[in-house]
Amino acid sequence: MNKFTKIILPLLVVLGLGYSGYWYFKSDEVEKKVRSDIESLASDRSHGFRFQYDKIEKSGFPTDVKIVVKNPQFKFLNPENESAKPAELNIDGSMNYVYDLAGNLKSSEIKGKTHLIVPDDKEGRGFNVLVEGNLDFDLETSKLLSYEFLNQLAKGTVDFDRLWREQKFENRYIKVDNIRVLNADDNQLLLSIGHGALKLDRKEESDEHQKLFASINIKDLQYGKFTIPRIKEGEIAFEEIPNILHETLMAKSGKTNYDFELVIDLPNGAILREFMDNPGLFALANRIPQVGIHLKKFDNDNSFGKSSASGYIRANEDDQKNVKIETYFVSDYKYTPVLQEALSAAVDALKQNASQIQAETEEQKKFVDALVNHTDDVKALIPQFDRLGKMELNKEGVLDFNKGSFRTNVTLKRLEFLSDLYSAKLNGDLFSQGASNYTGEFHLNLIKYAALVKDIAGYYNRVIVFLNDMQGPNSFNQISENNIERIITYLRDISNEPKSDSRDLTITSSYKDGEAKIGTLSLQEFAQKSTELGNHLSQELAPNLPEGDELEKLEQLAPANTPKSE
Repeated sequence: MNKFTKIILPLLVVLGLGYSGYWYFKSDEVEKKVRSDIESLASDRSHGFRFQYDKIEKSGFPTDVKIVVKNPQFKFLNPENESAKPAELNIDGSMNYVYDLAGNLKSSEIKGKTHLIVPDDKEGRGFNVLVEGNLDFDLETSKLLSYEFLNQLAKGTVDFDRLWREQKFENRYIKVDNIRVLNADDNQLLLSIGHGALKLDRKEESDEHQKLFASINIKDLQYGKFTIPRIKEGEIAFEEIPNILHETLMAKSGKTNYDFELVIDLPNGAILREFMDNPGLFALANRIPQVGIHLKKFDNDNSFGKSSASGYIRANEDDQKNVKIETYFVSDYKYTPVLQEALSAAVDALKQNASQIQAETEEQKKFVDALVNHTDDVKALIPQFDRLGKMELNKEGVLDFNKGSFRTNVTLKRLEFLSDLYSAKLNGDLFSQGASNYTGEFHLNLIKYAALVKDIAGYYNRVIVFLNDMQGPNSFNQISENNIERIITYLRDISNEPKSDSRDLTITSSYKDGEAKIGTLSLQEFAQKSTELGNHLSQELAPNLPEGDELEKLEQLAPANTPKSE
């Protein structure tokens, strides 16, 4: 028998048996602690819910300890009516927890089918949904899943400030795979996610500064046709109209993908505690620390089109109380005709349900009547975003001021709307040495300005047609072709080159030595031309324009995307 067989092999056997004994000893401690928390949840009803399960299993040798709770069930009691049927959360599968041998929770997972049942209330609202798929999360959840925390949460006694300070966000995540949410009554698909991930991280860069990182990635998100609770069977409250629009749109959006990354700059240590103890203006009056939000990317695409965005906003204060606030955001959009088709289908869905809509006020009744009898005019209000091609919205600026004086410097580097049809760009700077002493320039550049004016006026006229449908013929006047041409001429007259017939123009507004200049005009000349245009428009639009309460009612009826005049 060689040396290895005589000495090393027995030693390995002894070490193996010793580690096995150690693992089972430590795993029993972990299991006892978990069982104690779970049994406390099951036996104590003061927290507002009942908890039960079939059995608890332990595995994982020789590494981490895996605790499996089979078929857990939660029943949430109604404190106002203990005899009422409780809401239920039932998992037909298991809740799986992974601990290290020191008893620290490393990850959690829900496997199987989850039933969420909310019974009907007095108004007939309730639902029964089924969630299929896997949920895997690695968060600092040992306290969040404890009996003590859940009991405090149910009683509303959680100290969230303390929780924030003690919570760890280093390398945490939540993942979902092949999630399907169904209406359990008819198996109708409500929502599905092919894959989803939320990641959180925190890094302390110094005693005074830290960064929080967050990212969300979702693939193949798909909405079904939601079943919206109704106030009464066969009736639709007027306030439910946005829900009908939403459910119709989501059902036609197709599979959606999201990709999102965010970085937050925050103070650390004593500075953060000062703000949490004295939030609001009091803390800001003493010091503005280094703070910022950096949106690294936000990408979204579905059958309606694609969009992306990035940017940041950040603030800092130096020792001389000079405060600098910087903003930078860029985004672009490319819509398809499917969006307009879906919005048109949403209008048709409203029309089909019009007989069930319970309109109470006279204005609501007129709106429902317009849906039924003037459907084409309603559809004409749908913006044709796809017609604009690729659109960009960009903003970049700096606000630099001293907290102890009126000195303020505003720099607008970019404020842009760009599309394949027309564009508008505004940039410039404004410097103030006192409450009424300004210097600086702003430049407005309009690309294809005549087309822009005609499209805005055309949309305004379509809104007027819709309002006349509701209020009666000729309640409001449209903008005539003559006045549209007057607006185009006015923009050219106040531009830097009033004699040019170019499709593009630039208007410069300058402030120097107390004098203002618009294009080539003095402030007085600019006011004169503005008054002339205003008189022509008021003569055309003002005669039938209501005042006071009547105007306020019409503004409330106007669609949210109706352009507003300044």
